[in-house]
Amino acid sequence: LFIFMILMVTLLVWVYYNRSQLENYFFNSKTVVIENDNVLRTYLPTSNGQVLHKKYYSLSYLPNKKCPEWVAYPMKKQYLKVRNIQHRLSFEADPELNSGGTSYYDYSGSRYERGHLVPAADMNFDMEGLKETYLFSNIVPQQRNCNLGVWRELEKQVRDWVYKYDELYIISGTVFSNNKKGKKIEKSGIFIPDYLFKVILIYKDDKKSMVGFLIPNSLSEKHLYEHVVEVDELEKMTGIDFFNLMLDDKIEEKLESETDLKNFPVS
Repeated sequence: LFIFMILMVTLLVWVYYNRSQLENYFFNSKTVVIENDNVLRTYLPTSNGQVLHKKYYSLSYLPNKKCPEWVAYPMKKQYLKVRNIQHRLSFEADPELNSGGTSYYDYSGSRYERGHLVPAADMNFDMEGLKETYLFSNIVPQQRNCNLGVWRELEKQVRDWVYKYDELYIISGTVFSNNKKGKKIEKSGIFIPDYLFKVILIYKDDKKSMVGFLIPNSLSEKHLYEHVVEVDELEKMTGIDFFNLMLDDKIEEKLESETDLKNFPVS
């Protein structure tokens, strides 16, 4: 009996100190049945950098700018309905980058925030997916009043549209000055984007629509609709061809040159 009591106490102590891990396991065990689209990622745009495939998103990294060019992923309503993972994650270097990438201290003292292109909130249904949003291959220098302002507002709005349409395809990325020198964080040489963009595609049997946003990396008090741009224009600015593998040429041309804002109501 004495030995049994000791074993029970030991078990209770172990459960107490490992309760967060147990909670993540049991509450997020349903994530193993969430479809992982690693097989065919036809939604990816063209790339001018090194392309890496993470569990739930892909990215293109520009080693000469030490910054991602774009990230692309499908976002599904079923992901958002999974209980959020409680976490205190830290930023980490991406070991898959050929160039080595950047590190935490490269941003220190720069007055620029470490801004996510794939928001952590979009991947908060799966621990591995969530951790991969904290890799520096997903991080850009962002002014605080952009990161916590209009950019954050747009990220929340996209999640509302996911609830409305069940699934969206999202591409987010960076736009740099035409000046070859560009703006940099001096001590680390990380280029600072002048703008961030986001392209959202609805691709359903009964509805196909696309919208683009161009957000300045600075304070903006404009309505989200005032940042809407035709996707054709974004392609000219970035040199990226969006959804070229996924869409028939005629459909792609039509969607990229027209934006029906009725399909993207802002709450």
